[in-house]
Amino acid sequence: MQKKEPKYLTIIQALETELNSSKFKKNDPFYSESDLKKKYHVSSTTAVRVLNQLADKKYITRIQGKGTFVSKFNLSTSVRITDTHPYDTTQETVKILDAHLASKAPSNFGENYHEEVWSIERIRTVQSAFQYSKSWFNKNLLSSEAIENATHINSIYELIREYSKMDMYKQQFIQNYSISTAPTKKISKLLKVSSVDLLVHEERWVEKNNEILEYTDSYLLPKYFGLHIVS
Repeated sequence: MQKKEPKYLTIIQALETELNSSKFKKNDPFYSESDLKKKYHVSSTTAVRVLNQLADKKYITRIQGKGTFVSKFNLSTSVRITDTHPYDTTQETVKILDAHLASKAPSNFGENYHEEVWSIERIRTVQSAFQYSKSWFNKNLLSSEAIENATHINSIYELIREYSKMDMYKQQFIQNYSISTAPTKKISKLLKVSSVDLLVHEERWVEKNNEILEYTDSYLLPKYFGLHIVS
């Protein structure tokens, strides 16, 4: 016979679900010991154990004489994220290093895409290079004619809008950030960093109707990185 899960663990899981929903916001009052005793018909010992474990996990903060409050952002909190651009954007330029139609997309582009894909390498500069990017775009977004003068433009998205009428800024996207070193000597040389200097690694996927339109892999000098987040 399968051993029954301890009741306090069941309660913790239920409360974590509530905390990760839109029911609570940061700094909201949370259930007291008395509330939990009534809600789950448990003893004071069990109620205190539950609250202590939630506090250990940083979900809640217990303040003597004042009560218990939510201390952790729940997973469904909506936030506004703005790239702060800690540099003079009017001085920013983009240089296309390479643009060609590749026979195969990288694995990160999506397992179900087996057609040719536009491969575009570029660097962003403000007096000197501060970001290296390599992008792969769905081949239907651009043409050879559209990309011929790509070395003279500052926005691939504007080129896509002109050619395919697709507004890439309005499509769904996922963007991941991490800290990394330059993965190749080429990138180290372009950004003028050593093999141990840290960079901001950014990956971006843009899709529409479950179809990948773009995958971009970028490396950025840390002093040019800035985000402003508001909940």
